Amino acid sequence: MTTLLDIASKYRRSLQWITGILVTYSLAGFLLLPWLAEQQVKGLLQERLQLETDIESLYLNPFTFYTELVGLNIVEPDGST
Repeated sequence: MTTLLDIASKYRRSLQWITGILVTYSLAGFLLLPWLAEQQVKGLLQERLQLETDIESLYLNPFTFYTELVGLNIVEPDGST
C-alpha cells in the first residue's frame, strides 16, 4: 500500500515547482501588481487626457481577480477637482 509520504517523495520535484510558482504569483500579485497598476492609471490619464490624478489606494487580489480603486482624485487642467 502506498502512503501519502511515498507519493510526496515520488513527486517532490514537481511539488517544489508548483509551490514556487504559487508563491511567486502571490507575491507579484499582492505586492508588485498594485504599484504597477497605479503607475499605469496615472500615466494613461496624464498622457491621454492631460489630467493630474491622485490615487489613495488600489487593492488587487490575484486569486479572485478582484480590483478596488479607492480615492481617485482628478485635478482638471483649470485646477478644479
